[in-house]
Amino acid sequence: MNGKKDLSDLYPDLSYNIRALRKELDLTQKELAEIAKISYRTIQNYENGVTPPSLNIIKKIALALGVSVERLISNYVFDNNTTATEILDKIINDKVFNQKINNLILTDIIFDMVDLEMRYKHETLDEKALDNSIGGKNNISYDTKYYLVKLLLEKRLNKTIDDLKKEMSKNYLNIREVYRSKDNSTGYIIDKERY
Repeated sequence: MNGKKDLSDLYPDLSYNIRALRKELDLTQKELAEIAKISYRTIQNYENGVTPPSLNIIKKIALALGVSVERLISNYVFDNNTTATEILDKIINDKVFNQKINNLILTDIIFDMVDLEMRYKHETLDEKALDNSIGGKNNISYDTKYYLVKLLLEKRLNKTIDDLKKEMSKNYLNIREVYRSKDNSTGYIIDKERY
């Protein structure tokens, strides 16, 4: 297998992203080709997925579109051309943002649990969804499938809580600043008097 084929396999959204970003800028394929200093046919072939570009050409196209290489190859679309790396840096360095992300993960799992229970209760829970959650069609009752999926979600929630507790224990002093108020006059953190 040649290197170009590998590149296409690694970045399956590249063709779509080139086209979408070009259209956002109201550029034709010919205009983009001129800005990137490559041929019109080359852009056409890349957008149609006929041939994958080399890393050097990806850099030229990204520069011509005014985006990072990461944004061009990513299947994630972020506002203001923010890259995944920048978001990860923010998560690592911003304690409040990090905790908001953790809270979203917990909230997502809890909502999945509530959604599962409500759909089961109102008899709108599709058996295929249950089968997909437990790894395919099984010869067990619908109710047993429901309880298995519910148990899987509960285990996922408990594991997530345990992971977060470990992380908070490791970084207690930093995380404490996120969850506890400070006395403006002294600058000391005010501990809770009751839990």
